[in-house]
Amino acid sequence: MKKLIIVLLCLCLATQSGCWDQREINQLGFTLAVALDPVSNEEDNGQAEPFKPFSSTFQVAVPGDLAEAADGGGGGKPFFNITSSDITNLKTIRNVAERRSRKLFFEHLKAIVINEELIKEGSLEHILDLYLRDHEMRRRIRVLISKDPARDIISEKLPLEDMPGISLDMIREFNSDITFAMIEPKELGEISSYIKGDESFLIAGVIKDTELKVSGASVIKGKENKLIGWLNEKDVSGYNLIVGESQKGIVNVPFEESGLFVYELDRLDSVINYERKNDQPHFHITIKSEGMFSESWIQEPPVNDIEGIKKLETAAEQEIVRQAEHILEKMQNEFYADVFRLWRQVKINDNKYWKTIEDNWDGEDGEFTKANITVSAEVEIRHYMLNEGMES
Repeated sequence: MKKLIIVLLCLCLATQSGCWDQREINQLGFTLAVALDPVSNEEDNGQAEPFKPFSSTFQVAVPGDLAEAADGGGGGKPFFNITSSDITNLKTIRNVAERRSRKLFFEHLKAIVINEELIKEGSLEHILDLYLRDHEMRRRIRVLISKDPARDIISEKLPLEDMPGISLDMIREFNSDITFAMIEPKELGEISSYIKGDESFLIAGVIKDTELKVSGASVIKGKENKLIGWLNEKDVSGYNLIVGESQKGIVNVPFEESGLFVYELDRLDSVINYERKNDQPHFHITIKSEGMFSESWIQEPPVNDIEGIKKLETAAEQEIVRQAEHILEKMQNEFYADVFRLWRQVKINDNKYWKTIEDNWDGEDGEFTKANITVSAEVEIRHYMLNEGMES
């Protein structure tokens, strides 16, 4: 954390030196996170539809206290949050100028957290428009969706970390590739391309119960660009297996009647084959992985002969297929949204046919819901951890 703070302060200095539009650091409020929420009926001032106001909560670093925190000193809180409400992002930002001496500065913005209620009616594109359009914003800003008030996500200093906004980015950077329970948080630039392409996609969810947690995912419907539902951690696990993300995730594998073991992936690859039969899209997804037998809840784990290892691999393959089929069934029959981007295979390999169905791919009566999708898995268990030591 100390190194991160030093880098941040150096960046601040670098961006303010030698420029024609130079601004002094002590005149700027370095904004590291933004939380967007609907306002209550009492706050909306009777604004007519469709222009309902929303609130923006800006998390601003306090340089002095931030430096003390980096040095291990007590100091005060290294950030403060300020909230402003209006019907546009730019106005909420300008409203802050009426209450604070420093201008909000967004070049180091790390995360935008959006309350789900703001995008259930299809306003995601407009909610993010300023952050995509303004030259101060970086396209690598992380975007997350919250079921609870977004301002609560960035409200308190977390254990071992000084800045909630930075913590959200660090969770993604250090942990998203080792767990299937969360998806890789989308960057602002990625979301822009999905929106422009009328694609369905997922945005990582974030919750705060006893502590902050990046978990699950919201489903964003293409063309309408609105939130249509949520996936839980088990759903997300199947999604990550299909798209080949979270390379080092783990799978709890049931074994025979009452056993269980943990299969820890070391490599994951997903191969999608497409063909058209009887004027219907057919996909076969092959999930290939190598990994380790990392934890045993089996009375006598069969890791000492080729036949026993094959049984473990078969059990892992069956569980991977089960999880993948579960999320496929959910997306085809409940959400009607191709978040796996299977449509790309049709477009690449059968473009003439794609042009006849592209406007009717997602949706309850769309071609995606009618597609035939099968899954297989190929698992190779290469290591058995400290099994030899356990037997001696």
